[in-house]
Amino acid sequence: MTMDNPPDGGPENMTVSGLREQEIDPKDLAELRSSCRLHSLDIKSGAGLPVSWVEPGLLPEWVNTAELEIGAPRSLKLRIVPLPKKAKVRRLRIAPPRVPVNRGLPLMLEQPVTRNRMLMGELGEGQHKTLFKKIFEKYGEMADRLHVAAVFAHIPPEAARSIELDPDLRSLRFTLPTDVSPRGMTEGYYLVVLHGDPGETKNLLVRL
Repeated sequence: MTMDNPPDGGPENMTVSGLREQEIDPKDLAELRSSCRLHSLDIKSGAGLPVSWVEPGLLPEWVNTAELEIGAPRSLKLRIVPLPKKAKVRRLRIAPPRVPVNRGLPLMLEQPVTRNRMLMGELGEGQHKTLFKKIFEKYGEMADRLHVAAVFAHIPPEAARSIELDPDLRSLRFTLPTDVSPRGMTEGYYLVVLHGDPGETKNLLVRL
């Protein structure tokens, strides 16, 4: 490849490889030229400006530069929009869902009520005294051979006939009578299970 119209004083037929065209085989030179597509740029058409640095091997007189006309960037300005003095509140009218209520109180009263066994430590000091007093009043001298095996709280006397104790005395179940309103049940009663001689069990319903 050669430079067209080299400047005055420049080497003739100068190539990029540093070889003269006369030193290259004509066939190789023809094949090289046929495989390359040269694009030329007339840099002289640009406005000439002084150049302070050029690539090594070139003279400043050989190089021209052109200044591109690129406008200065526009300044960015933020626009603050004032907030309205009065805000509009939009209230959504959401209708609450209707909850179906099945009025089946008799069916609910037929379900058994469960009570778990409570510890003696859960009773107050006054309840302890009342409990043992009731036991001695009920069984007299036999009370010395009895000991408390389990205590169940909040047992209405109206449901005493339906009480069913678990074999391990961890809980009991009872059913409220259908002829008595739940609001009319007597409160404050406890069921005490007493064990005496082997195989002897007594149940006492007392108010503590």
